[in-house]
Parts: sequence; C-alpha cells; structure tokens
Amino acid sequence: MKSDIALQSPQDMLSKLKREGTRLNKAIETQSGGEMVDSLFNFCVTAYHISDWLINSPGLPLTRKEVCDFIEGTPVLSACRDICCHLKHFRVSSPSTKKLDVSLTSITREISPSGQMKLTGTVDFDIIMNDGVRFRSGFLANTVISSWEDFFRDHNV
Repeated sequence: MKSDIALQSPQDMLSKLKREGTRLNKAIETQSGGEMVDSLFNFCVTAYHISDWLINSPGLPLTRKEVCDFIEGTPVLSACRDICCHLKHFRVSSPSTKKLDVSLTSITREISPSGQMKLTGTVDFDIIMNDGVRFRSGFLANTVISSWEDFFRDHNV
C-alpha cells in the first residue's frame, strides 16, 4: 500500500522541524498564548522524534546509541526530549542528567520613578537547565535546527 504522507524520510522530518521553528517564532511574535504552548510542544516533539527516523530508516548505518549520545550531548536537544516527554506523558519518567525548568517570562522590565516594576515587551519561554544554561525559544529553535543539520551533514544523511 502506497502512502501519500509527505513525511517519509529523516530529511522530511528536518524540513518539518524548520516549519515548526517558523511557527514557534511566529507564535512568540504574535504573543498568542495557546499557540505559543502548542508550537513549543510541536517543535520539541518533531526535534526529538527525528531520532526515531534516523534509527529506523533503512540504509542508514546509525545506531541507537550513536543517536541517543548525540541528543544527550547536545543540551538543546536533551531539553527538547524532556519537554516532549513531559508534555506528552505529564511527567518525565527518565529525564536527562540535566534537570530542566521551562516557564513563560517577560523579556523586558521597566522600573517606574516610584520604584514599581512594570512588565513590558513580549512574553517568551525561558528554558533553564539545572547546570544554569539558559536560553529562550528563538535560540532553542535555531540551535536545534543547526545541530540536526550538522549531524545530518556529518553522517551523510
């Protein structure tokens, strides 16, 4: 039975990841709360599950260990894995060795002459790893995409 689904290879998944990154950035720009959460989840699910396509694609000599080691050694990818698993299963059953904290936060703060703090600017995801590494969604998206692109290039995918 022939499939008409356009996702048939790891390269197709990488293209989907780029589209999800664009959607995430657009959701942050428009400040749509529900879209922001949905887009972060969809981006992380796609980013993490590229690994399944790499491991299970015929003709690719990649081992599960090689792909999993790459994810574990790339903080933004292990963050995507943990976000994906947490949101999908409500909890992380076997998290990476790097604890993860994700929250929505305001990018800018103003202090009025009376000393009151006013949150202004845009709201974005603040992703904090246990080791103190911290990044926002735009950095996450760009770095995840470039990390997978490098992996694909280095492994002739």
